[in-house]
Amino acid sequence: RTKMNSAKNLLNGVSISESERQFIIAGIEGGIRQNGRKCLDYRSISVEANVLPQSNGSSRVNISNGATHVIASVKLEIGQPDQCSPTNGKVEISVECSKSLFENFEDRSQDLNASLTNVLKKSIVKSGAVDLESLGIVPQRFCWVVCIDLLILQADGNLIDACSFAAYVALRTTIVPKTVLVEGNGENESDLADFEIEGELSQSSRLVGAEKVPICITLNKIGSHFLVDGSIEEETCAEASLTVSVSRDGMICGLNKSGTGSIPFDLLSGIAQGANGLALSIFPVLDECVENSVTSERFV
Repeated sequence: RTKMNSAKNLLNGVSISESERQFIIAGIEGGIRQNGRKCLDYRSISVEANVLPQSNGSSRVNISNGATHVIASVKLEIGQPDQCSPTNGKVEISVECSKSLFENFEDRSQDLNASLTNVLKKSIVKSGAVDLESLGIVPQRFCWVVCIDLLILQADGNLIDACSFAAYVALRTTIVPKTVLVEGNGENESDLADFEIEGELSQSSRLVGAEKVPICITLNKIGSHFLVDGSIEEETCAEASLTVSVSRDGMICGLNKSGTGSIPFDLLSGIAQGANGLALSIFPVLDECVENSVTSERFV
């Protein structure tokens, strides 16, 4: 009887038999991936900026002509600062998979959404790249809340990397309106303190620190090899995955391991350095898209 791997029944109803799994693993061990790529080759990547005019910043990322398709939107909302940082703003992130990705339209997305959100929150929000102090408006009363929403429309593997690319470009293109403080009328300086938003776009500014936001490079361990940009079938075969967060200046900002398999400790440094090199080759593509507001592509 054929043994089925149900790990990927979550998306698109994909299931892989044991014979198919062994075929993929044997190919990788022999240096041959399904589409002829080498272990450290990405599929083609297409990036667009400012795709949602109603957002403060936005982007679209397509891997392999839409096999994996992610849209990112950044909206600025008015919120209240946390008590522990009364002069700072906040950054929030949320990832959602389209319901059409799930077999029979059943809602199995909550666990996947939470997992992706958690990884990207550690990479982007907790990296401290965005200058939260610049998002403060009125101490203890008002601040900007940067809301990053990522929607996955197609999913043929490598979701974390695609989401991080989209988030980076969307944050780099985010426009922050200028605010003007209105003097309070109370006895204390902070009483009735308020603000106004300048309507002129020319008075707006870019999000401070967005250029320091890291991107994610995920390496999947299959057999004795590590490969990047895994397809959904390859990810099914992976024993473990390691996501490395890398900033544009080459700094390793974090590691996140997933899967039931182990990754030898003595290999971590080499894996991280390999991910670093890959990230530094992708940043120019993302930066070109931001600076020229054009569609940037990377073909492998």
